[in-house]
Amino acid sequence: MRQKKRVLYVSSSANPRIFRDPAARYRCYHFAERLSEKGNTYCSVISHKDFNESMISCFDTFVFHKPASNPEMMNLILSVKNKKKKLIADYDDLIFNPAYALESSIYKNNRIDERDVTLLFERNTEMLMCFDQISVSTEPLCREAKKLAPHANIKVFHNFLSQFYVEAADIIRARFGNKKEKMVGYFSGTKSHDKDIEIVGNVLNEVVKETGAKLLCMGPVEIPVPLQHNKFLEIVPVKGYRTMLYYLNLCATVIAPLEFSIFNECKSGLKFFESAYMGCNVVATPIPDIERFRSLGAYLPTSDVEWKENIIQSLAYKDKEALEHYKQEVLAACSGQVELQEYLDFIN
Repeated sequence: MRQKKRVLYVSSSANPRIFRDPAARYRCYHFAERLSEKGNTYCSVISHKDFNESMISCFDTFVFHKPASNPEMMNLILSVKNKKKKLIADYDDLIFNPAYALESSIYKNNRIDERDVTLLFERNTEMLMCFDQISVSTEPLCREAKKLAPHANIKVFHNFLSQFYVEAADIIRARFGNKKEKMVGYFSGTKSHDKDIEIVGNVLNEVVKETGAKLLCMGPVEIPVPLQHNKFLEIVPVKGYRTMLYYLNLCATVIAPLEFSIFNECKSGLKFFESAYMGCNVVATPIPDIERFRSLGAYLPTSDVEWKENIIQSLAYKDKEALEHYKQEVLAACSGQVELQEYLDFIN
């Protein structure tokens, strides 16, 4: 009987409950789920804080998601290399190249000073260059990684809908139905998106006045001045996974505005397929990874006029049959099956 391949994902998430970190979910748990479904691979996900020397002999392949840049982790990675194990670094954010350090949100939001942010990006760059195999979530991120690690085999493996997400979404729809309100939703996990929502503050105010649509804003962002006293606006704090799906299910439209930066250009288009699978139309800044979904109906405005037109168009009623067809198209395009065999070859 052929022995199962054993793959360990090591997450650098600061969240003690790793699964609650969206980046860890997408880059560790989702890939582990897909590999396990194939039946010939055993996968496990752990925090970098729990990784130690004794684990190296128990696995064949090690995938370090945004590997922590400290001497202890560097020594452990060198031990993996010395034991001739498969070693992969995985990135879904631009956290390397000191040239970009002062443009990062952690610096702009005063979470770290100039000296420390530059040092952080330098250390992350050193860590990146230690790896001969690197996986990334988007084409722009691949381009940036190749600038610093031209020696490495770098491949793009996009984020995708997991079976867990699909089943959770289906349960929400079955329980509450999928009759959309005329509601525009904005979902932000962190306060770093204050500048993004400002892009469409005036536009949203005009949309509400002209259509009577409701607005839902989930997350800790500062509400733009034009919307602060809008009686149609509901503000909800960040919620857990399934509760977020409930709110997504209410929205006819989800917006994803982003200010231009090299960091946002490298981001994943997961906002599209998370929302679209719940039957929401998506109006988003056309970053490259969302551009992939133009043919699936993503609205990609480039001016205030287009933002307004697109949001109003996206609020149009869809019947049950149209919503189901839309959902199935999104699932077929965003389930990760197309890249799975290539990913299997990459980690073996």
